[in-house]
Amino acid sequence: MRTRLLKSVWLPMAACFLPQFLFAQGALTPPGAPAPAMKTLAQIEPRTPISSAPFTITNPGSYYLTTNLFGTVANNGITINSGNVVLDLEGFSLSGATGGNYGIYVNSTCTNVTVRNGTLRGWSSGGAASAGQGVLLERLHAYANGGYGLHIGGGGSIVRDCSAVGNVWSGVYSGGGVVSGCAVSVTVTAAFTLTIARSVTVKPKVTRTMVLLPSTAPWTTARHKTTPITAFGLRTARCAAA
Repeated sequence: MRTRLLKSVWLPMAACFLPQFLFAQGALTPPGAPAPAMKTLAQIEPRTPISSAPFTITNPGSYYLTTNLFGTVANNGITINSGNVVLDLEGFSLSGATGGNYGIYVNSTCTNVTVRNGTLRGWSSGGAASAGQGVLLERLHAYANGGYGLHIGGGGSIVRDCSAVGNVWSGVYSGGGVVSGCAVSVTVTAAFTLTIARSVTVKPKVTRTMVLLPSTAPWTTARHKTTPITAFGLRTARCAAA
């Protein structure tokens, strides 16, 4: 009985006072659009898109391809004239025109350059060539180029996890540095697939045979003079032309 009496008294009173607590205390309209809580990728790592060839890189920074590109006669696909550059092909291909030079050419004055992630095919002079110091070529596929597949002439350079198939000259040429994790098939006309001109570290996973060209001999007289060595258990020797 007492409980019923309390309910009959307090419930009507609560109904009278409760609505004032349910009304919003202030405007519900936000003062503006929400501000971004995180930085964009462009803010963290500003990158410059490349959507046409030929293209010349003259400033340090990060660059990337936005599509498959095709070269023009008597031009490199991409020329790098600056150090401290990262070029990401983003899985796209850079294809050469008849009479085109190199797919990618790194000037000899450039250091600390990285080129990665894509295909270089059909270039008259070669897929990628560099005479700079400390150049890294990784995850590149050099296919059916008129000269070398991948060529690094500068010291302290690395060719890593690349493949070279059907190139006219050496699939991979290294003038000093490290070659690792690369697959190199027999070339079209040359009698070698991997050319080592100076002190180069060769790590496992390099397939086929390799040729050592003494750095003291000119290219024309040295190409058939092989000096067998053993590097990481892989004995070098001249291989037969395809």
